[in-house]
Amino acid sequence: MSDVQGAANIVGQGNLKFGNIIRTGFSVFKIPVIVPVILIGAAIAFLVTYFFPPPAIATPETLSTYLPGALLRAGIVLVIEFILGAIVAFAVFEHLAGRAISFGQCVALLVPRLLPYLVLLVISSVLESLGFLLLVVVGVILALMWYVAGPALLIEKLGPIASLQRSAFLTKGSKGQLFGLSLLLVLVFAGFGVVQFVLQFLIPVVVVKAAIIAVIGQIAYAYGFSVLTVVYRDLRRLREGPESGAVAAVFS
Repeated sequence: MSDVQGAANIVGQGNLKFGNIIRTGFSVFKIPVIVPVILIGAAIAFLVTYFFPPPAIATPETLSTYLPGALLRAGIVLVIEFILGAIVAFAVFEHLAGRAISFGQCVALLVPRLLPYLVLLVISSVLESLGFLLLVVVGVILALMWYVAGPALLIEKLGPIASLQRSAFLTKGSKGQLFGLSLLLVLVFAGFGVVQFVLQFLIPVVVVKAAIIAVIGQIAYAYGFSVLTVVYRDLRRLREGPESGAVAAVFS
């Protein structure tokens, strides 16, 4: 059974299929576009980790010198990760539709949507953080309501606010399922973390160890964005049917 056929089994049913989503998410690794995404992300993570290690001895003086730069580097890396994640979203969406797309085409699609995408990330992150500070349940509800706002913006060419509204529509009635899926994904990502942890003791060469751990981290990131895109596609099918005109015309 193909990825497309397997995921299509949910059409007409009222629930997301966790096993199908988890399995179909791994289809990202069949797409040639993912190779440069992983390599670029891993190279950046490796350079930051290897050339800017934390101080050997943590004192108020060393931490006050190290932390500002570390926070700035972490912010830059996070933005780059989300940009690479957007490329993954384009590639996975096309793959699930049975269409091929190149890395260059993904970048070309992203460029005009990059600024709205970054604005969306800032708005959703700030509001969700405020929600968690106000009451944890509020933050969780907002995070679940805006679960697929990123893919909605990228795929449907929406603005930041419209993407939040679109995600709220798509996730209506499915927040409990999305919460359960999120818990399941925690276990999946814990598996990636265990592999990284074990490799720290198995690989003696520091440079090789850092490089491999960086690659595994990027594989986990790519998988996460792949699952997010699969969830977005499946929610659209549940709410609007298997082949809505909007889905078919996204990359036309």
